[in-house]
Amino acid sequence: MLGVKKNARADQIKNGENRFLEFKVKLPSPENIAKTAIAFSNGAGGEILIGVDDKKNIIGIGSAEIFELQDKISNIIYDMCHPVIIPEMFIETIYDVHILVIKIIQGGLKPYYLKKDGKNKGTYIRIGATNKLADIESINELERRRRNISFDEEIDYDYDFTKLDYSFLVRIFKDIKNQKINLNDLINFKLVKKENDKLYATNAFLIIAGIKDNVYSNCARFKGITTENFIDKKEFTGNIFDQLENIEIFLKNHLKLNSKIIGLTRDDNYEIPFIALREAVINAFVHRDYSRRGSDIKIAIFDDCIEITSPGVLPNSISLDTILTEGRSEIRNTVVARIFKELNYIEQWGTGMGKIKNSCAAAHLKLPQIKENGGYTQVVIFRPADTGGCRRMPADTDGYRRIPADTDGLSELELKGKISELADQQANIIKYVRENEKIDIKKVMELFGIKESRARELVSELVKKGHLLKKGAARNTYYIIGE
Repeated sequence: MLGVKKNARADQIKNGENRFLEFKVKLPSPENIAKTAIAFSNGAGGEILIGVDDKKNIIGIGSAEIFELQDKISNIIYDMCHPVIIPEMFIETIYDVHILVIKIIQGGLKPYYLKKDGKNKGTYIRIGATNKLADIESINELERRRRNISFDEEIDYDYDFTKLDYSFLVRIFKDIKNQKINLNDLINFKLVKKENDKLYATNAFLIIAGIKDNVYSNCARFKGITTENFIDKKEFTGNIFDQLENIEIFLKNHLKLNSKIIGLTRDDNYEIPFIALREAVINAFVHRDYSRRGSDIKIAIFDDCIEITSPGVLPNSISLDTILTEGRSEIRNTVVARIFKELNYIEQWGTGMGKIKNSCAAAHLKLPQIKENGGYTQVVIFRPADTGGCRRMPADTDGYRRIPADTDGLSELELKGKISELADQQANIIKYVRENEKIDIKKVMELFGIKESRARELVSELVKKGHLLKKGAARNTYYIIGE
């Protein structure tokens, strides 16, 4: 049994750092260890492995040093974090090398923060494999989690419900369920709440009605595989059910329709199973983080894939590794999700990602990808190779190289030339900066699984060409789109 445990931990390390795992070759500064403990406590918990470097090498630490470290780490976390965080620590032996595991469980008194900086300036959250200083919206969300309430349940006191129109909901319930709804139904659904004999709209109603200023969606069909040039672009506003209908029309207008004669009838199918696209778009609306202002849902059609991007990262209990395989669901917007369920947009909790995966597999498409980019979650659904655009092939790294669809039959040398011509990595760097506003060398290394020297070379070339602009200095250097 011990051997199985060793192998399981070694395999975990090979997969690298993530939202629940961090590597340290030795004890970092007290503040760094405290920040990680805080970020894990504010999330779903996690583990810090002392004795493993950033390149996933198991270096280990001396037996005598381990016991000294345990006392030191306990004191650091106790003295620097608030509310109190109590870590669990133990020694693991992997291939005869000792590492120290610091296990932090999910906290029940969120938000956790550095005592010296206070809640507003010392709260940290885990985004991907990094600790990020929480903004006020993230802090508010942590406080809602402690109270076990979702953002969409809260009242927005700026809106007197008696002055709002809910006829669109009456129409939709009548059309879909042949059901009449009234004010009492809206109160039962928590779309409306009464306080001091006055009716107020909750955030859920304002979201569904499209009244909130960030409840809109952008669709674009780009030429090729980057966002440099677009063929068609539309912005949709209004209630989210009308937005879903408009998005469906936009997607159908830009996807290839295949027809097959079976007997006396014609069978029409889109190049991507529409059930996969429907589930991905519905998930984007139901699970997005509506508390984040100035952000929207984006649907981007490229020659080789469709990307559906929504504000907010995955819920705490769900990881990128298991979201397509375990069929788990954690609801961020409880009221919005219930309305979608009532209207049959959702059939059963936790089945959406499974439908996306299975329908794409049945159509012989590449397995969809789920990504977290900054504060956004992105679903990538790949188009067939015969759409006339590009096909993706595995690269030497963990990512993918995009190459023209006309490369079948080329020699390996010719194929490498095609890949080089497209400068795929640089195109993806530009795309990342456009979507996330900035990038640094560490993020470039993470995106492509490359060494620092290669990352700097890629970025330097983009700066020379004027595509990127360098900002900051030393460790605080980052890059934005060139002016």
